[in-house]
Amino acid sequence: MNLTRWPISVVNAVLLVGCAGFALFQTWGFMFAMGEAETAVGLGVAALLIVTLLGTAGLVIGALGSWSRWPIYSMIPLVSGLCVLPTAVLFLWQEGRASWQNMQTGAYYSGPFVWASILLPVPLDLAALLLSGLRFRHLKRSTP
Repeated sequence: MNLTRWPISVVNAVLLVGCAGFALFQTWGFMFAMGEAETAVGLGVAALLIVTLLGTAGLVIGALGSWSRWPIYSMIPLVSGLCVLPTAVLFLWQEGRASWQNMQTGAYYSGPFVWASILLPVPLDLAALLLSGLRFRHLKRSTP
């Protein structure tokens, strides 16, 4: 299977842009929650947000360079996907639990778009990690 052809590049670019969009959405949500918190926010949360923003920038760079045959443009999204994945898992756990409890009490109805924004980031990040890793391995073998 040739992972340098244009269909794989298009799928990779769309996947990376989707992951970057979800990462920005999650970062926005966590920043809003930090602003609404009545207690002081720790250094770990701030570091997580900074790493997530850097990972988002790396995903965008990887999406822009997905047509390149240079292995670095597959390594950048691989590292960036690892930076964004903890935030996606934390967002899934936090928002999924809150939406499920609100739906059970009847206080708030979560529509399909809300559930899609909660459930999709983790599988998309894992798919981006898998595709970037396979593409990096293939490009590393084929480049002298």
